[in-house]
This record gives sequence, structure tokens and C-alpha cells, in this order.
Amino acid sequence: NRGDNVINLCDAKFTKENFAMSKKYGEQLRNQKSVFRQATHTKKSTFVTLLTTYPALKNQHYLGEIDSEVTMDKLFIEVNQ
Repeated sequence: NRGDNVINLCDAKFTKENFAMSKKYGEQLRNQKSVFRQATHTKKSTFVTLLTTYPALKNQHYLGEIDSEVTMDKLFIEVNQ
């Protein structure tokens, strides 16, 4: 819930390879976003952020549902000893 009237809804996918979003999963995300908006009565914009271990494949289902993506390499930094 940001100061610019945007709410980021985060979805995490931990896989051993690049995540490929299916049509069914895209529909589930769209439904979850709708349920959130109805339950909270928010008038703010809602963006879906995907948290993944590896970059997701940018197929039509991803492009239709995901607004931003954060990968593991952006969340963790390597510490040199």
C-alpha cells in the first residue's frame, strides 16, 4: 500500500527453473485481484508483482497479468568473505 495510491499484490513462485505462467494460473491471479478489490473496497490501483527465484518466461499470460517482477538475485546480495 503505497503513498501514490497503488497497492502491490505479491505472488511468490519458487521454482528450480524459469516459471511459465499458464492460462489457468493467469485466470487465478485475475480472480484473486478481483476478490481483493471487492473485499477491501479499495479505489486504489492494484498491481501484481511476481516474486520468483528465476526470471519468468514472458508469455501472453504473464504479459496480461503481471505488472512487475522481482527475482531472487535482486532480493539477496552475495557477501564476500
